[in-house]
Amino acid sequence: MNKNEFLTIFFDLIYHKKKNIFYPEDYYLHHYTDLEGLIGIIKNKCIYSTDSRFLNDLSEQTFSQNFILEYIEINYARKNRNKLTESILKILSDWKMPKTYITSFSKDSDSLSMWRGYGKEKIAFSLGFGKYFLNQTINTFAHLVNVYYKKNDQERLLKWIFDTIYNYYNINIEIFEDEENLKIFCSDIQNILVFVLPMLKHPKFIEEQEARLIIRPMEDININFKSSKRGLIQFVETSLNSDIFPFLIEEIKIGPTSDREYLKDSVYEFLIQCGSSIYDKRIKNSEIPYRE
Repeated sequence: MNKNEFLTIFFDLIYHKKKNIFYPEDYYLHHYTDLEGLIGIIKNKCIYSTDSRFLNDLSEQTFSQNFILEYIEINYARKNRNKLTESILKILSDWKMPKTYITSFSKDSDSLSMWRGYGKEKIAFSLGFGKYFLNQTINTFAHLVNVYYKKNDQERLLKWIFDTIYNYYNINIEIFEDEENLKIFCSDIQNILVFVLPMLKHPKFIEEQEARLIIRPMEDININFKSSKRGLIQFVETSLNSDIFPFLIEEIKIGPTSDREYLKDSVYEFLIQCGSSIYDKRIKNSEIPYRE
């Protein structure tokens, strides 16, 4: 068995048969950021994906890891504790999150909870991205995925994933008598879990309506560093330039603030100064009233 053989088959199956499970169907997704983030994104014409080990909510990884462990125990281990089941349980039990990079998006462009989370005492913005950006970002190493909050939806997702894994194993069981082939297969499963774990979040976060861009490192990936309260954080950049459009942000929404109209003019003039083309009518104000 070749390295990444099952991984390739798995993502081909998703793309052709279950694309709606993994990938957002919405034409537009929205990235929330503060003023400093907006300036950096427009100046550098890129968005940033942060090392997943430095996510704001450290409980996320624990929640999804434990949820999958429990699901495997109930639905597979109790029925047939074979070599594959033991290997998957070991992967999850010993799990140390591989280095991946994540950018968060929301399906809601004007969410009060998101304004509160990203704006705090500052001005916040939501940046709208359409299908051209979505099509450009998805490749072998990067996937834009849905986030699931409801237990039924999470279990439905895991059922399809692990049924696919076990069916492939059972069809090719003679191949996996070779320990080296089983090791390669489990390595592919671990790479699949890299994308699956960030798709599961606690139900209390459902207002976020999140989708995520998840990037796993390539040999030639350019890693950058920035300082934060938690130390030195790694991140990678995704370009917002394309062959079709010079700038892939299709809308900018300004969060609740007292100086909306002045800020709207400033943002438009800043875009022009940075050589980024966007119609002034695509810069909008939040419909949520501002409170002192």
